[in-house]
Amino acid sequence: MWNPNLPPVSIDDAPDRLGAGNPELQAMVAEAASGGISLMLMHVDIDHFASVNENMSAEVGDQALVLVAQRLQSYLRGRGKLWRHGSDEFLIAVPRTADLPLPEDFAEEIRQQMELPLSVLPYTLFMTGKLGVSLCPEHASSTSRLLDHAEDALYQAAREGGNAVRIHAVDTPPSAHSESIIARQIVDAIPNGELKLRYQPLVSARDGHVVGMEALLRWQSPTLGMLVPERFMRTAERLGIIVQIGTWVLEGALKQARLWRDQGFDDFTIAVNVSTLQLLRPNFFAEVMSLLQAAGVPAQMLTLEINESALTNNVNFVHETLANLRNEGISLSLDNFGTGDSSLSALVRYPVDKLKIDRSF
Repeated sequence: MWNPNLPPVSIDDAPDRLGAGNPELQAMVAEAASGGISLMLMHVDIDHFASVNENMSAEVGDQALVLVAQRLQSYLRGRGKLWRHGSDEFLIAVPRTADLPLPEDFAEEIRQQMELPLSVLPYTLFMTGKLGVSLCPEHASSTSRLLDHAEDALYQAAREGGNAVRIHAVDTPPSAHSESIIARQIVDAIPNGELKLRYQPLVSARDGHVVGMEALLRWQSPTLGMLVPERFMRTAERLGIIVQIGTWVLEGALKQARLWRDQGFDDFTIAVNVSTLQLLRPNFFAEVMSLLQAAGVPAQMLTLEINESALTNNVNFVHETLANLRNEGISLSLDNFGTGDSSLSALVRYPVDKLKIDRSF
């Protein structure tokens, strides 16, 4: 149980994030591959964990992660090693000694541990988890391949709705392998300069003039080629880097807008998509204003495109943030309207200036 009146537990108290680069894990794999006791690797992911941060707070989410880690560590009873891996994921490596249950049974026991309620005052959290399992040397004899196979199995569990255990199968579909590659590479996309912005003209239906540009994100993956956001943003959210990517996009788009403005094109807007997680950050308004000031771009040049779902999360806070942005002169556009639960009559409650009708209409 975590009590907010007690000294806070740091997220750093959870097992570290080294995971794939951990020499201890590499040594365990090497021993199993060389004929020692075989090894079971589990990739554990908490289902829908982002909703805890969105609907409660990041502090509650952090404390929940610590409690999950402590519970798993306690259940292992020294039989294996646990590492944090990504924002809400863990790796567990367990030597398959004679007294250990079968891999599928042991992984199922871990999954059941994650179903037990967590007390993070004033909340009681009910969460589930999914696990992907790979075995050394049966499935692979190198750390990287073993991790790939565990992640492929995890992806299969996710596709089936989560709250499940899946063990790597030799005939894992290519799509699952692609997801594994994306998860491995996307974390380095910004420092490696692999993210790109493309710009699409926004044309007035009245007179055909270009009235703005929309910033479109692309990722030049080293192995999968040029990818659109639909291919990698869910994985980025799962790994906890979607806000970092969103900030990079906004900063880059505003710098480009400044270049156009310096060339005399100052009578149009630049439209940038904003994720729900960005909007839910307490400092989002201040961050936007700071980036505008740093780029030397007036607020009136910026349009933020938001999803319908953002308007139904932490409603009062989000609406206050949007109202503050509008008061500064920033335009707000509701993206993909028609795909959510909003009705035309509900639009009067939303602080938005424009609608983008979904292409399905």
